[in-house]
Amino acid sequence: IQMPRKKVDPLIVRYLHEKPDHQYTLVCCVLSEVINEPMDTDRLNDLAILCCELTAQCSTLSQEWLGALNSLCCADKQIYTCLHDRVNLTDSAFHAPLGIFVCILIARQCFSLQSIVYSVITRALVKPWNNGDNEGYSVAESEAGARLAL
Repeated sequence: IQMPRKKVDPLIVRYLHEKPDHQYTLVCCVLSEVINEPMDTDRLNDLAILCCELTAQCSTLSQEWLGALNSLCCADKQIYTCLHDRVNLTDSAFHAPLGIFVCILIARQCFSLQSIVYSVITRALVKPWNNGDNEGYSVAESEAGARLAL
């Protein structure tokens, strides 16, 4: 993550294949960096391309990306707790960098546009109005997640 222009080390790919916990950690660390660290577009692009290369070599990362984005947009703190601990969903300052990052992942086919629309955006928009049941999350968190999804 610190040097995204560096070539992907096959040992890292092996670690990602061997333990799903490493995939979870990678996704949480990268998304935390994109959300919390101010970076120029070149660095953001380099980081996204690195993640695309890792996802191309470890296809199960696709589901991890979708799961983390779903967790952020749907204010679901049950699975990606380490990510939620580092993110203030009501702060919209990170929406643009995260949007650029996700667009690069889609453009490089880490996951399809259809997958993110169905798995993330639709659920994030439906959740705040789903029978008035926010599953213990505040309306502000649900609305912030819906805005993030858009």
